Amino acid sequence: MRNEKNLSMKNRVISYLRQAIYDCKRGFWFCWKRFLILFIIIIFFDFYITKRVIDYEHINRIKLSIGFWDYLFQIFQGMPANIVQNKMSFFELPAMWLLFHLFLTFCMSGYIQQEEQNFGQQVLLRTKSRGIWWSGKCCWCILGTAVYYCITYFVTALFALFRQGFQPGLSAQLHELLSHIDVSGIGNKNIFVILVLMPVILSTGLMLFQLLISSIFNPLVSMVVQTVILSVSGYFCTPFLPGNYLMLMRLSPVSGENIKWEYGISYGILLIAACLLTGKIYYSRKDLCGLNYKQNLPRRGK
Repeated sequence: MRNEKNLSMKNRVISYLRQAIYDCKRGFWFCWKRFLILFIIIIFFDFYITKRVIDYEHINRIKLSIGFWDYLFQIFQGMPANIVQNKMSFFELPAMWLLFHLFLTFCMSGYIQQEEQNFGQQVLLRTKSRGIWWSGKCCWCILGTAVYYCITYFVTALFALFRQGFQPGLSAQLHELLSHIDVSGIGNKNIFVILVLMPVILSTGLMLFQLLISSIFNPLVSMVVQTVILSVSGYFCTPFLPGNYLMLMRLSPVSGENIKWEYGISYGILLIAACLLTGKIYYSRKDLCGLNYKQNLPRRGK
Protein backbone atom coordinates (compact mmCIF):
# COMPACT_ATOMS: atom_id res chain seq x y z
CA MET A 1 0.00 0.00 0.00
CA ARG A 2 2.79 2.39 0.89
CA ASN A 3 4.66 1.51 -2.31
CA GLU A 4 1.54 2.31 -4.37
CA LYS A 5 1.18 5.66 -2.56
CA ASN A 6 4.85 6.50 -3.14
CA LEU A 7 4.52 5.55 -6.80
CA SER A 8 1.44 7.75 -7.17
CA MET A 9 3.26 10.68 -5.56
CA LYS A 10 6.26 10.11 -7.83
CA ASN A 11 4.03 10.10 -10.92
CA ARG A 12 2.36 13.31 -9.76
CA VAL A 13 5.72 15.04 -9.28
CA ILE A 14 6.78 13.91 -12.75
CA SER A 15 3.53 15.31 -14.17
CA TYR A 16 4.16 18.64 -12.46
CA LEU A 17 7.68 18.80 -13.88
CA ARG A 18 6.57 17.87 -17.38
CA GLN A 19 3.83 20.49 -17.34
CA ALA A 20 6.21 23.14 -16.00
CA ILE A 21 8.81 22.37 -18.69
CA TYR A 22 6.13 22.39 -21.38
CA ASP A 23 4.71 25.76 -20.32
CA CYS A 24 8.12 27.35 -19.85
CA LYS A 25 9.12 26.34 -23.38
CA ARG A 26 5.83 27.47 -24.88
CA GLY A 27 5.81 30.67 -22.84
CA PHE A 28 9.33 31.62 -23.84
CA TRP A 29 8.51 31.00 -27.50
CA PHE A 30 5.41 33.17 -27.05
CA CYS A 31 7.39 36.07 -25.50
CA TRP A 32 10.83 35.99 -27.09
CA LYS A 33 10.13 38.93 -29.43
CA ARG A 34 8.91 40.99 -26.48
CA PHE A 35 12.09 40.18 -24.59
CA LEU A 36 14.10 41.48 -27.55
CA ILE A 37 12.20 44.76 -27.29
CA LEU A 38 13.07 44.80 -23.59
CA PHE A 39 16.77 44.77 -24.52
CA ILE A 40 16.20 47.94 -26.53
CA ILE A 41 14.23 49.59 -23.72
CA ILE A 42 16.89 48.90 -21.09
CA ILE A 43 19.65 50.09 -23.43
CA PHE A 44 17.68 53.31 -23.92
CA PHE A 45 17.26 53.69 -20.13
CA ASP A 46 20.95 53.19 -19.47
CA PHE A 47 21.93 55.54 -22.29
CA TYR A 48 19.62 58.18 -20.86
CA ILE A 49 21.05 57.81 -17.35
CA THR A 50 24.61 57.90 -18.68
CA LYS A 51 23.87 61.03 -20.71
CA ARG A 52 22.44 62.76 -17.64
CA VAL A 53 25.58 61.95 -15.68
CA ILE A 54 27.89 63.11 -18.48
CA ASP A 55 25.94 66.35 -18.96
CA TYR A 56 26.02 67.07 -15.26
CA GLU A 57 29.77 66.43 -15.16
CA HIS A 58 30.33 68.73 -18.13
CA ILE A 59 28.23 71.59 -16.77
CA ASN A 60 29.52 71.45 -13.19
CA ARG A 61 33.06 70.29 -14.05
CA ILE A 62 33.01 67.41 -11.58
CA LYS A 63 33.53 63.67 -11.83
CA LEU A 64 30.61 61.48 -10.71
CA SER A 65 30.89 57.83 -9.80
CA ILE A 66 28.14 55.57 -11.17
CA GLY A 67 28.12 51.79 -10.89
CA PHE A 68 25.80 48.84 -11.44
CA TRP A 69 23.64 49.46 -8.37
CA ASP A 70 23.35 53.16 -9.21
CA TYR A 71 21.97 52.42 -12.67
CA LEU A 72 19.39 50.05 -11.19
CA PHE A 73 18.41 52.55 -8.51
CA GLN A 74 17.80 55.24 -11.13
CA ILE A 75 15.53 52.87 -13.09
CA PHE A 76 13.61 51.64 -10.04
CA GLN A 77 13.56 54.83 -7.97
CA GLY A 78 10.05 55.98 -8.93
CA MET A 79 8.90 59.19 -7.25
CA PRO A 80 9.06 60.54 -3.68
CA ALA A 81 5.96 60.71 -1.51
CA ASN A 82 6.28 64.44 -0.75
CA ILE A 83 5.41 65.34 -4.35
CA VAL A 84 1.97 63.81 -3.88
CA GLN A 85 1.53 65.40 -0.47
CA ASN A 86 2.05 68.85 -1.99
CA LYS A 87 -1.40 69.74 -3.35
CA MET A 88 0.00 72.57 -5.45
CA SER A 89 2.23 70.24 -7.47
CA PHE A 90 1.17 68.41 -10.64
CA PHE A 91 0.89 64.63 -10.23
CA GLU A 92 2.90 62.80 -12.88
CA LEU A 93 4.20 59.23 -12.69
CA PRO A 94 7.89 58.80 -13.63
CA ALA A 95 8.03 57.62 -17.24
CA MET A 96 11.00 55.26 -16.83
CA TRP A 97 9.55 53.48 -13.81
CA LEU A 98 6.08 53.23 -15.32
CA LEU A 99 7.29 51.94 -18.70
CA PHE A 100 9.46 49.30 -17.04
CA HIS A 101 6.58 47.81 -15.04
CA LEU A 102 3.90 48.21 -17.71
CA PHE A 103 6.06 46.47 -20.29
CA LEU A 104 6.47 43.56 -17.87
CA THR A 105 2.67 43.45 -17.71
CA PHE A 106 2.54 43.38 -21.51
CA CYS A 107 5.18 40.63 -21.75
CA MET A 108 3.29 38.34 -19.39
CA SER A 109 -0.16 38.86 -20.91
CA GLY A 110 -1.97 36.67 -23.40
CA TYR A 111 -0.19 33.34 -23.01
CA ILE A 112 -2.85 31.51 -21.00
CA GLN A 113 -5.60 32.52 -23.44
CA GLN A 114 -3.56 31.17 -26.33
CA GLU A 115 -3.11 27.88 -24.49
CA GLU A 116 -6.82 27.58 -23.72
CA GLN A 117 -7.71 28.17 -27.36
CA ASN A 118 -5.03 26.02 -28.97
CA PHE A 119 -3.04 23.16 -27.45
CA GLY A 120 -3.98 23.76 -23.83
CA GLN A 121 -7.12 21.62 -23.93
CA GLN A 122 -5.20 18.66 -25.36
CA VAL A 123 -2.53 19.04 -22.69
CA LEU A 124 -5.21 19.23 -20.01
CA LEU A 125 -6.77 15.98 -21.21
CA ARG A 126 -3.35 14.36 -21.16
CA THR A 127 -2.42 15.52 -17.66
CA LYS A 128 -5.93 14.76 -16.30
CA SER A 129 -5.44 17.40 -13.60
CA ARG A 130 -6.53 21.02 -13.66
CA GLY A 131 -4.22 21.77 -10.73
CA ILE A 132 -1.19 20.55 -12.67
CA TRP A 133 -2.34 22.47 -15.74
CA TRP A 134 -2.65 25.71 -13.72
CA SER A 135 0.67 25.16 -11.96
CA GLY A 136 2.43 24.98 -15.32
CA LYS A 137 1.09 28.40 -16.28
CA CYS A 138 2.22 29.78 -12.91
CA CYS A 139 5.71 28.30 -13.40
CA TRP A 140 6.02 30.13 -16.70
CA CYS A 141 4.79 33.36 -15.11
CA ILE A 142 7.43 33.05 -12.37
CA LEU A 143 10.21 32.15 -14.82
CA GLY A 144 9.15 34.86 -17.30
CA THR A 145 9.30 37.53 -14.60
CA ALA A 146 12.75 36.30 -13.56
CA VAL A 147 13.95 36.39 -17.19
CA TYR A 148 12.61 39.94 -17.53
CA TYR A 149 14.67 41.11 -14.56
CA CYS A 150 17.72 39.08 -15.62
CA ILE A 151 17.75 40.87 -18.98
CA THR A 152 17.55 44.18 -17.13
CA TYR A 153 20.44 43.26 -14.84
CA PHE A 154 22.55 41.87 -17.70
CA VAL A 155 22.26 44.94 -19.96
CA THR A 156 22.79 47.29 -17.02
CA ALA A 157 25.85 45.35 -15.89
CA LEU A 158 27.40 45.82 -19.33
CA PHE A 159 26.83 49.57 -19.17
CA ALA A 160 28.25 49.76 -15.66
CA LEU A 161 31.27 47.70 -16.70
CA PHE A 162 32.19 50.10 -19.49
CA ARG A 163 31.38 53.20 -17.49
CA GLN A 164 32.75 52.57 -14.02
CA GLY A 165 32.94 48.86 -13.24
CA PHE A 166 31.41 47.12 -10.27
CA GLN A 167 31.11 49.10 -7.05
CA PRO A 168 30.06 47.61 -3.71
CA GLY A 169 27.51 50.31 -2.83
CA LEU A 170 25.51 53.30 -3.99
CA SER A 171 27.06 56.66 -4.80
CA ALA A 172 25.45 59.08 -2.33
CA GLN A 173 26.75 62.12 -4.23
CA LEU A 174 25.29 60.92 -7.53
CA HIS A 175 21.75 60.39 -6.26
CA GLU A 176 21.79 63.56 -4.22
CA LEU A 177 22.68 65.61 -7.30
CA LEU A 178 20.48 63.78 -9.86
CA SER A 179 17.46 62.89 -7.74
CA HIS A 180 17.83 65.09 -4.65
CA ILE A 181 17.59 62.14 -2.28
CA ASP A 182 19.84 60.75 0.45
CA VAL A 183 20.67 57.05 -0.04
CA SER A 184 23.24 56.89 2.74
CA GLY A 185 20.67 55.09 4.90
CA ILE A 186 20.78 52.07 2.57
CA GLY A 187 23.60 49.86 3.80
CA ASN A 188 25.65 47.69 1.48
CA LYS A 189 24.15 44.58 3.11
CA ASN A 190 20.62 45.60 2.03
CA ILE A 191 21.38 46.63 -1.55
CA PHE A 192 20.87 43.15 -3.01
CA VAL A 193 17.59 42.73 -1.13
CA ILE A 194 16.23 46.13 -2.19
CA LEU A 195 17.37 46.09 -5.82
CA VAL A 196 17.06 42.38 -6.68
CA LEU A 197 15.20 40.20 -4.21
CA MET A 198 12.26 42.43 -3.28
CA PRO A 199 11.43 43.71 -6.81
CA VAL A 200 11.53 40.20 -8.30
CA ILE A 201 9.34 38.67 -5.57
CA LEU A 202 6.81 41.50 -5.59
CA SER A 203 6.66 41.68 -9.39
CA THR A 204 6.15 37.90 -9.50
CA GLY A 205 3.18 38.27 -7.18
CA LEU A 206 1.72 41.04 -9.33
CA MET A 207 2.21 39.01 -12.51
CA LEU A 208 0.48 35.99 -10.97
CA PHE A 209 -2.35 38.29 -9.96
CA GLN A 210 -2.49 39.52 -13.54
CA LEU A 211 -2.52 35.90 -14.76
CA LEU A 212 -5.48 35.20 -12.50
CA ILE A 213 -7.42 38.30 -13.62
CA SER A 214 -6.61 37.48 -17.23
CA SER A 215 -7.94 33.94 -16.75
CA ILE A 216 -11.21 35.14 -15.23
CA PHE A 217 -11.77 38.03 -17.67
CA ASN A 218 -9.29 38.76 -20.49
CA PRO A 219 -5.76 40.16 -21.00
CA LEU A 220 -7.00 43.71 -21.61
CA VAL A 221 -8.83 43.83 -18.29
CA SER A 222 -5.77 42.46 -16.48
CA MET A 223 -3.52 45.13 -18.00
CA VAL A 224 -5.98 47.87 -17.06
CA VAL A 225 -6.08 46.55 -13.49
CA GLN A 226 -2.28 46.54 -13.29
CA THR A 227 -2.11 50.08 -14.66
CA VAL A 228 -4.63 51.23 -12.04
CA ILE A 229 -2.65 49.52 -9.26
CA LEU A 230 0.58 51.24 -10.31
CA SER A 231 -1.11 54.63 -10.78
CA VAL A 232 -2.96 54.53 -7.46
CA SER A 233 0.21 53.37 -5.73
CA GLY A 234 1.96 56.41 -7.12
CA TYR A 235 -0.67 58.76 -5.76
CA PHE A 236 -1.19 57.21 -2.32
CA CYS A 237 1.89 56.42 -0.27
CA THR A 238 0.65 53.54 1.88
CA PRO A 239 2.02 50.08 2.76
CA PHE A 240 -1.22 48.51 1.52
CA LEU A 241 -0.53 49.33 -2.15
CA PRO A 242 2.18 47.11 -3.69
CA GLY A 243 3.49 49.72 -6.13
CA ASN A 244 4.94 51.75 -3.26
CA TYR A 245 7.48 49.01 -2.53
CA LEU A 246 8.61 49.14 -6.16
CA MET A 247 9.42 52.86 -5.78
CA LEU A 248 12.80 52.90 -4.05
CA MET A 249 12.46 56.60 -3.26
CA ARG A 250 9.67 55.70 -0.85
CA LEU A 251 11.49 53.04 1.14
CA SER A 252 11.94 53.93 4.80
CA PRO A 253 15.78 54.27 4.66
CA VAL A 254 15.36 56.98 1.99
CA SER A 255 12.07 58.72 2.74
CA GLY A 256 11.34 57.91 6.37
CA GLU A 257 7.91 56.59 5.33
CA ASN A 258 6.53 53.31 6.67
CA ILE A 259 7.46 51.50 3.43
CA LYS A 260 9.88 48.79 4.53
CA TRP A 261 11.48 46.22 2.29
CA GLU A 262 10.57 43.50 4.80
CA TYR A 263 6.90 44.34 4.24
CA GLY A 264 7.44 44.29 0.49
CA ILE A 265 8.89 40.78 0.49
CA SER A 266 6.13 39.52 2.78
CA TYR A 267 3.52 41.22 0.58
CA GLY A 268 4.92 39.50 -2.51
CA ILE A 269 5.04 36.05 -0.91
CA LEU A 270 1.46 36.32 0.37
CA LEU A 271 0.28 37.53 -3.04
CA ILE A 272 2.01 34.61 -4.77
CA ALA A 273 0.44 32.07 -2.40
CA ALA A 274 -3.02 33.64 -2.69
CA CYS A 275 -2.93 33.67 -6.50
CA LEU A 276 -1.71 30.08 -6.73
CA LEU A 277 -4.50 28.86 -4.45
CA THR A 278 -7.25 31.01 -5.96
CA GLY A 279 -6.30 30.00 -9.50
CA LYS A 280 -6.35 26.32 -8.57
CA ILE A 281 -9.83 26.68 -7.07
CA TYR A 282 -11.06 28.67 -10.07
CA TYR A 283 -9.81 26.17 -12.65
CA SER A 284 -11.16 23.24 -10.65
CA ARG A 285 -14.62 24.67 -11.41
CA LYS A 286 -14.08 26.07 -14.90
CA ASP A 287 -15.12 24.03 -17.92
CA LEU A 288 -12.14 24.33 -20.27
CA CYS A 289 -13.32 21.79 -22.83
CA GLY A 290 -17.10 22.19 -22.65
CA LEU A 291 -17.22 25.37 -24.74
CA ASN A 292 -15.75 23.82 -27.88
CA TYR A 293 -17.69 20.65 -27.23
CA LYS A 294 -21.04 22.50 -27.16
CA GLN A 295 -20.13 24.49 -30.24
CA ASN A 296 -19.46 21.29 -32.18
CA LEU A 297 -22.73 19.60 -31.19
CA PRO A 298 -25.18 19.25 -34.09
CA ARG A 299 -28.27 21.40 -33.91
CA ARG A 300 -31.63 19.78 -33.30
CA GLY A 301 -33.62 19.08 -36.41
CA LYS A 302 -30.55 18.40 -38.59
